[in-house]
Amino acid sequence: MKKISLILIVLCYGLCLQAQHYIIKAGHVFDSRSGKMLEDQTIIVENGKIKQVGKNIPTNKMDSVIDLSGSYVLPGLMDCHVHITCNETYRHMTMNETYATQSTSLRAIKGTVVAKQFLDNGFTTLKEIGNDANYATADVIKAIRRGWIQGPDIIYAGKIIAPYGGQSRGVNREHEHLWNMEYIDADTPGEIIKAIRVNIYNGATVIKLVTADNGIYDKSDIKAAVDEAKKYGLKVNVHVVGEGTAANNVIEGGAASIEHGDGLTNEQLQLMKDRGTFLVGTDFSFDNWYA
Repeated sequence: MKKISLILIVLCYGLCLQAQHYIIKAGHVFDSRSGKMLEDQTIIVENGKIKQVGKNIPTNKMDSVIDLSGSYVLPGLMDCHVHITCNETYRHMTMNETYATQSTSLRAIKGTVVAKQFLDNGFTTLKEIGNDANYATADVIKAIRRGWIQGPDIIYAGKIIAPYGGQSRGVNREHEHLWNMEYIDADTPGEIIKAIRVNIYNGATVIKLVTADNGIYDKSDIKAAVDEAKKYGLKVNVHVVGEGTAANNVIEGGAASIEHGDGLTNEQLQLMKDRGTFLVGTDFSFDNWYA
């Protein structure tokens, strides 16, 4: 089986692309606009960006050449729902055990490993949607941007905003600090607005809410979140599992997406279509991945 090489991964590996031109000789390039596989293409990279793709492009003999004539090159992929700092051990311990045994710094180290794994497998953009201790992914993002580690671009939610209790199960209220590592308790529009501001301060570029786990957000709650996020140019994504009032409130409140969406009715799916609400499904073909 021929190796599939991804354009932006090639650009990240070991070579400083900022100072000069690189020529990629690609045997096959997938054109996502036309849906066609193009043969024998030349890719010109200038100052870290793809400048030109085509056949028989004049090149400079001084430019470095990367020979992928026996490989396939395609645009970078995007995963719209990941948890890079808590997926690895999810199938072997509960979230409560994770709270108690893994520090934010350990989770951040794990995140650097998982981010690199995503990049190696062709994903150049991730939407990191929460469950990352005390903003562990924020530091992963800083390390990537500073060039300390290799990783994809990450759209980041920060802490998940939820009714009291987050998604915890059976944690005694005397230990609520454990779930507050992952969640911000917010039970009124005012508390939701403050939680959004806290997340933005800590690097969030998308807002994540959970509803119908330990409480259901009203439509007015969702709208308050959407209106506040809009001030900063951000979208609101909401975890919803099951049909009923919770899903309707999210759709009618103006959220940009429903995450998971298991159990949505045909009527709710039609309402999502009418309102322009995206569904981010999270079915996987393999285990050991936490959605």
